[in-house]
Amino acid sequence: MYFITGFVPGLSPTVRWRRSRVVVCQDPTVAPNFKGGWMPEDDTDYTEVRVLTMSRKVSYKEEVCPTCLISLAPIKLHSKALKMTLSGSQVDSIKYALSGSKDKTSRPSTQDLFTNVIRSNNGIVSKCAITHVQNEIYFARIWIRTGYRTVGMDARPSDAIVLALKNQAPLYLNKRLLAKWGVSMKAIAKEVENGTSSIAQYNEKAKTSAMILAEKARLPEDKETSILKSQLDLALRLNREQEAERLMHELRSVNPLAYLKAEHAKAIKEERYTDAAVLDEQITECKVQNWLRRREERNAEDEEEFGFL
Repeated sequence: MYFITGFVPGLSPTVRWRRSRVVVCQDPTVAPNFKGGWMPEDDTDYTEVRVLTMSRKVSYKEEVCPTCLISLAPIKLHSKALKMTLSGSQVDSIKYALSGSKDKTSRPSTQDLFTNVIRSNNGIVSKCAITHVQNEIYFARIWIRTGYRTVGMDARPSDAIVLALKNQAPLYLNKRLLAKWGVSMKAIAKEVENGTSSIAQYNEKAKTSAMILAEKARLPEDKETSILKSQLDLALRLNREQEAERLMHELRSVNPLAYLKAEHAKAIKEERYTDAAVLDEQITECKVQNWLRRREERNAEDEEEFGFL
């Protein structure tokens, strides 16, 4: 994959090329260039998001067609979240998908039908994105992968959210929408505090790998790792090489990922950039192994729950 910035006739000056064929020229009120092979994960204007809060909106048609508000926020720390108005039934579908339940409902939803059709053809929903807004209506896109072929199609944001949750697929959002129409996280927190909205509760089975990694990055370190890192930092600053080597060995046995990160920081400080690049790859591999191990544990729990063992 490569990245070139320049002028292309017929397009605005700032145009990004990726994979030699994908043109990204994004505006919050214009659909991306889907025919050109555009993908959200290749666009720096897009970020993965999660359902943050859900609340009921007061409406004069409440008895006939109740409406609700949900907010979407980046999985990494951010100052804003995007609010959307959905019907009560759409929010109920999102809540059910968040629960990660595989129990059949008394009446299958449209998303259940769509998911079953995809899976019966050996396909999966690989990703979803909320791309733009026109006439105060948000538009979304879903991608289905079958074998070596990926097909994209337009969808309602509510369907994209539910399908992403049911398939543990990443849900992307145009950051320009967030910048223009986003609500501050302080306002969201105040709504939760006042009881007008509630935090969406994710079951582990509905989380993507990136979401799990982002959550783990925000968790406080265990006490033993924290003490070892503090002692190691002091030993390095005082040039106590033997003590630093001993502490590194202990850290490696207690927390391999923390050890690799410490080695990476040390290599950068000593300007050993080749070593730093190798360590960076090892850090990524370690994160992937941690995620795979967690995925296997979750699959084992599913098998026990549904009596397949």
